[in-house]
This record gives sequence, structure tokens and C-alpha cells, in this order.
Amino acid sequence: GRFEENEDEEDEEDEKDEEDQAGEGEAKEAEDGECVYSADVVNDAVFDELSLHPDSVREVQAAWASFLRAAETSEAAGEALCAAIRDAAPTLQPLFTTPRAVFALKLVDAMTAMVQNLTDPPTLKQIVETIAFQHIQIEVTGPRVVVFRDALTDLLRMELEDL
Repeated sequence: GRFEENEDEEDEEDEKDEEDQAGEGEAKEAEDGECVYSADVVNDAVFDELSLHPDSVREVQAAWASFLRAAETSEAAGEALCAAIRDAAPTLQPLFTTPRAVFALKLVDAMTAMVQNLTDPPTLKQIVETIAFQHIQIEVTGPRVVVFRDALTDLLRMELEDL
């Protein structure tokens, strides 16, 4: 009786986990035909323009500005971002061939450009495409994206929690 019910529930959970993993990278389609993205799933199937609610844009822009102010210089902000990536993914270090100081500034510049253009989806998409093409020689995988994303968001969360 009871054991069998739990076993059935576990089978259903296992099937759901497999479906979730199989669906990784797929954008879900809303009723109106628009793609709906999740911050938890890396989408490698569709590259549409990103349109955020104006309140979300303001929050992201304010958070980024606060992070830059707290760091005091672009160099310090870039160094903090680089350290977060290095600490989160030491195995990815061989992929970074640009001198660290140059990479740090380029990363801050790219992030700033993306954040500044959250209100302009076509321009934002063009910026992201340009950055992607600059890294075409690197195998970009879902797990690598997750490590990179999580390192950056964890750093920002930690730095901004006291503000």
C-alpha cells in the first residue's frame, strides 16, 4: 500500500527531473506566442530580444550603478568580477587568455553596455551577439554559462546586500 504510493511518486519525480533536463535550453512559449525565459534554465535554442518590465530594468540598472559606486573604480569592479569567476570556476581559467587587467575592464564595459541598453531590446541583442562572436573560439556550454552567471550574481548579491 503506502510504500507503493511513495514509489509511484518517486517515479513521477524522476520522470519530471528527466523532462526538466531534456528541456534545458528550450524556451517555453507563452499563450500569446512570446517566449518566456527562466533565470534558472540556460536557453540555447532561441535568441530573441529580451524585453523586461520597466520596474525590472530600473532595479537592475540601480543595482549595477550601486555595485560600480561601491567598487569606486571600474578597475576594482572588474577585479572583483574576475575574482568571482576565478573562484567559482578555476577549471575555466585556461580559457581566459587576455591579460587580467584588460579582461576586467572589458568585462565591466560589456556589462555596463548591456545594463544601459536594457530599455532597447534590439541594441541589447546586438551587443550580446557581438560579445558572443568575440568568443566564438570557446565552447560555450550550459554548465559553463551557469557557473559564470552564478559567480556574477552571487558577487552582486553579496556586495549589494548591505546597501
